[in-house]
Amino acid sequence: MLYWLMGLGVVALGGLLLATHLHDRRERREIESSHHEVDELRRACEDDVALLGADVRRHAPLDDLGELLDEAWRGARDLEAEARELVRSASSPHHFELVTSHLADARQCLSEVQALVLDDTAPGPRPACFFNPNHGPADAHVEWPVASGTVKLPCCVADAHRINSGAEPYARTWRQGDDRVPWWLAGHAVKPWALGWFGRWRGTPHWTAMEQVAEVLVSHEHSDHAAA
Repeated sequence: MLYWLMGLGVVALGGLLLATHLHDRRERREIESSHHEVDELRRACEDDVALLGADVRRHAPLDDLGELLDEAWRGARDLEAEARELVRSASSPHHFELVTSHLADARQCLSEVQALVLDDTAPGPRPACFFNPNHGPADAHVEWPVASGTVKLPCCVADAHRINSGAEPYARTWRQGDDRVPWWLAGHAVKPWALGWFGRWRGTPHWTAMEQVAEVLVSHEHSDHAAA
């Protein structure tokens, strides 16, 4: 009886050690995967922030063109600086949603600068160009094929012209293995980046159209960037 009990103890201990080993290995893989996602998102957001910074400097007012223009430009400049710092401090994939949300706001500010320089009325909020949010707020729509037919996607004038001419848009691409694919085909890894640019349009026709093209947007979960 004693040997039988000792045998059961050895089996139980072996099972416990195996379960612990498997749990630890799974946890290590999850941590490594998260670190990889953070690295990819950081590189992507660094590129986006650099592009924004160049555009902010390019639109810097050379003269005093009025309080509204100065305020819009300073807004873009300050948001760029905040986004740059957020990229540096981000330690989890969901932190990057706040980065691209800042970039979307900054691009809106720059569109107001452009309008005011041309003495036009400052445009209201608009979704970023679906194909490449770095192109700024959308000022056109194009028909885009989906399984059920077509949807109207918000985009910039340049991409609308290319698509209507039979060419591909100037898409924001994402690393996938050894290749680069349009961001909306990049899968789960791009989700925090995409939600920062487009998540505010949930519940609108824009969102309904975009989630039919970008499967990563189809989710009932919302990244909690308030924890950033």
